[in-house]
Amino acid sequence: MKLIDPDDKKELHHFYLEWKSCYTERNYVKPPSITSMRILFQYGMYGSLPGDFIMAVLENNLYNAFATALPEDMDSVYGTVQYVLIRLPMDSYGSPEKVTKWVERMKKSKMYRPTTLY
Repeated sequence: MKLIDPDDKKELHHFYLEWKSCYTERNYVKPPSITSMRILFQYGMYGSLPGDFIMAVLENNLYNAFATALPEDMDSVYGTVQYVLIRLPMDSYGSPEKVTKWVERMKKSKMYRPTTLY
């Protein structure tokens, strides 16, 4: 598992090159948006609760994922699911129970830093 920090330009560039090499023009899948990647990075590293769309993807509720996706994210739903499957730890997604356990685990760990103000 290697989460991508979308604010690290070099890391993001390598991610896009890797993504493009996995999909040809014929079977191209649009990668998740930068916003989705930022939300998933915060979730994976710190257990920050995402919004409805990402939460539905994490909980394996694709009906709600499509129902809550923003129009501009609609064509990257599949890419977001692929990103979750490839980049996040297996115990952090798949069901509402797994998501809840992950958030609680991350909040109990020393990594949890919701803000830098304290």
